[in-house]
Amino acid sequence: MKFTFYAFLILLFILTNAANSQNIYFKNISRQNTISFNDSLNTISCKVDSIVMPYEVKFAVKFYEGTQFKKITIKKGNSKNLFKVKSHFVNLFLAPENRKYTVYIAYNFNTMVDSVTLKHLTYNAKMAQLIRCAAYINDYSTSGFFDLFGNYFKNISKKHKITHLKDLDLKALEVGGGYQLLSLSYVYENYSNIETWNNPDAFSKYGKLTYSKFLSTQTIKRYIKDLPIYVSKKYE
Repeated sequence: MKFTFYAFLILLFILTNAANSQNIYFKNISRQNTISFNDSLNTISCKVDSIVMPYEVKFAVKFYEGTQFKKITIKKGNSKNLFKVKSHFVNLFLAPENRKYTVYIAYNFNTMVDSVTLKHLTYNAKMAQLIRCAAYINDYSTSGFFDLFGNYFKNISKKHKITHLKDLDLKALEVGGGYQLLSLSYVYENYSNIETWNNPDAFSKYGKLTYSKFLSTQTIKRYIKDLPIYVSKKYE
């Protein structure tokens, strides 16, 4: 009798998680799609004036199987980075399930056009930024001591940082976040035209933050066309 009861609980757990996974695949994610991903354990803390909510972060993390963490804190960043994920130094010595991460997201670039930043992105493009951040966290949470230690030195190199960003975009594409990345790439593409800017200095600053750092619109389109996940999964 006990065995039957436990078998039922395991089956229920599997079915629940399968249902969650099926709901991840959308061409255009809406708030209604993410709002059911509650963080009942309070492992996600958002301190950016409700621009990012814990359920949105949890939804983004669900793209990546095997991601483990004790705490993710989302904070307001500065204008030097569109976003930055910090794996705390102590994580080198902790098991993956005990690691903590801080995500810094810039949403006001002062002299820059606000619609470039998270605060004024479309919801789908906003989720792309969070899926990128989740790719970082997954990368850190599945790395051992020597990989993490090596990354601290590799990230000193600007070239390595750019390569890493593109690798993480590929990771986001492979798990099914391609349509969201595509939405965000359209924003980058639009604002790569100087005619859309009133302030030449701000345009230059934006170019330094985004130019060649991420996969292009055409590259993302090619991956969406070729990768099996976009054929095998039902996208609503």
